[in-house]
Amino acid sequence: MRVELAAEVFTEPAPPRRVINAVAKLLEAFDEGRHDWVIDFDVVDDVNGYLTKHQPTLAKAYVAMAEMAAKQNAAWTGTTQAGAVVVVPFDEIAEHSSDLCRAAVIVVENIPGDEHFLTAVIHAFRAGRVREALDQGWVEFRHGGGSGSVPAVAKAEAARFQRSVRVVAIFDSDSFFPGHVTENHTKADALIGMDISAHVLLWREAENYAPDRVLAEVANESEAAAKIQHLRRLLPRQRGHYDMKNGFRGEKPVQRALFADVDTETRRVLHQGFGKIVLRQMFDMRDELSEADFEALDAAAAADLRTLLALIDSQI
Repeated sequence: MRVELAAEVFTEPAPPRRVINAVAKLLEAFDEGRHDWVIDFDVVDDVNGYLTKHQPTLAKAYVAMAEMAAKQNAAWTGTTQAGAVVVVPFDEIAEHSSDLCRAAVIVVENIPGDEHFLTAVIHAFRAGRVREALDQGWVEFRHGGGSGSVPAVAKAEAARFQRSVRVVAIFDSDSFFPGHVTENHTKADALIGMDISAHVLLWREAENYAPDRVLAEVANESEAAAKIQHLRRLLPRQRGHYDMKNGFRGEKPVQRALFADVDTETRRVLHQGFGKIVLRQMFDMRDELSEADFEALDAAAAADLRTLLALIDSQI
């Protein structure tokens, strides 16, 4: 996250020990790249005076870090790169420090499935900052126990933060056709109303985003070519709401219009679906996948995944 410490943090003549400790933790977080320090050049001298008094052994290195951060901040001013900033006031720095040095949380419906899916997407889209955060333990997954329990888990996780809530809840849409608003949309909206970040996938489930070459590895070897060939006959709006695990066996009555023009042979070949190991296969192939694999499915679906990654990135 981009974090700005109020100027008085560095000008208070006799800050209490809890403030000094909180500042030390945040400066360490900036130094290791966990968060970005937003600072203006006119505060750097105050930082120098503060560090000379309270952290003399690190003063030189941290002042240099402050100068570099000020240069970057000046370069970002007025651009879309700036993004949201967490402003930390003097009297709340201990609480913010605790929050910002705690791992952010991604609440998913199920682990390992949804964790496998997101990890594969993070690798494929080369989301370097999110990937580093996972590797460093700066963000962690939580098992929601199904979409019905995700809101309760997300609220419980949010309650662990005091000021800077850094929780993202992710839902399958469970939509049977494009534009179908489900209970998951309502749940996500309710969390957002409580200042908890949430995202509902555009397509039905995580499995719907699996690229063809992932599905080719899941299908029976003798059937793989035919399955992929017929899957490609589906329009993106059909593929996005097809029951990838159970196939046309899982078709709902409300989907008749959506699939009305699907030919009999395609229905036969795709009747069984691709089973329950699709997300695991995506994870296993995470280093082989690229953004182009998802663009090939549908530009809107790829854009949906970019939006999701940006949301996660904003909470790290």
